Amino acid sequence: MESMGFSDNIIPTIFILGLIQGVIFGPLLIYLNQKRDRSTLFLGLFILAYSINYIKPISKYLNLTDDYSIINSLPFDFRWLLFPLFYVYIKNVSILPKSKKVHLYLIPGILMFAIDSLIFFKASTNLETLRNSNVFEFIHHYGAHAYSIFIFYKTYQFINRHVNETNNQYASTSDKELKWAKAFMLIGVVFTLVIHFRSKVDNFYIDLLISMINVGLLYWICIYGLRQHTINNLIQQKPPKIKKVGNKLKNKITEIDKNLFEEIEQLIRSKETYRNPDLNIIDIANLTNEHPKKISIVINTISNKNFKSYINGFRIEKAKKLLKSNSSDNFSIEGISIDVGFKSKSTFYEAFKKETGTTPLKYKDL
Repeated sequence: MESMGFSDNIIPTIFILGLIQGVIFGPLLIYLNQKRDRSTLFLGLFILAYSINYIKPISKYLNLTDDYSIINSLPFDFRWLLFPLFYVYIKNVSILPKSKKVHLYLIPGILMFAIDSLIFFKASTNLETLRNSNVFEFIHHYGAHAYSIFIFYKTYQFINRHVNETNNQYASTSDKELKWAKAFMLIGVVFTLVIHFRSKVDNFYIDLLISMINVGLLYWICIYGLRQHTINNLIQQKPPKIKKVGNKLKNKITEIDKNLFEEIEQLIRSKETYRNPDLNIIDIANLTNEHPKKISIVINTISNKNFKSYINGFRIEKAKKLLKSNSSDNFSIEGISIDVGFKSKSTFYEAFKKETGTTPLKYKDL
């Protein structure tokens, strides 16, 4: 094998660093699953499978396939498994009810891995003939991309449902909305399509950019995945009966419900519960001795807001008073945001503009 310069080594070096990252963190997360955190198990499997895919590009750029042709036949093509593993991970970390049926989405990937493994160990000549056929190759290659896009769509929809439910249970959702996962999926599917449709002409700078994005995505999932905790569903007990009409829930508001809403408003104002940055639907339910699902339905239906927006309304109302008060010069914007219950200045700005159409500073100067 001929000597290689720096430019020849940089791409395989990037992939090798990604491989090392994956084979360390993947098994570590799988081991931590002993604490029965299933989301950790599937995150570990995803990271491990993602990083093992780097073996073939490493061998390609180091010209190892010429001396070690066996590398090309290794059963390490996990294109059918990556997006489904991430989908199962998101399902397990989400606030929404868990379902074992989601594991069925792993079957096509497991089947493809089993076929490739049997062929690699020469367990079946018939399978090898099937695997080398043009029809199977077409299904294996293009089917993987189509299936990945399908799973991406389902994951994206599921995260949106998760966000809606999270906003109905928590007043602060900055670490619970899985925005990083949605961005990761979007970039991942675009990256997959670009790789698929890009020119077959070798170009060092394009290959370098692709390798950096590829390994960068792995580091991203490692960092954010390790930081992400399972979002607990606060409404665990049996919910009140709600009349169903067709496929829709009929939330008939009675005078009792209106009185409950007025009680909620009075309690929040008098006790200033909105100033608690970790306020959730259970806190309000405990104050009213009502089922949290009932609280959520009443707030959603009468105020036409989710729990998060409803509580933020009280916070913005208090912030507006502080901004217009004579002592406002003694408070910083960040100080006001923390005082009224926001965890950060950025979330305060976002909520304030959504509620008033302007920023806190502009409102203060009006």
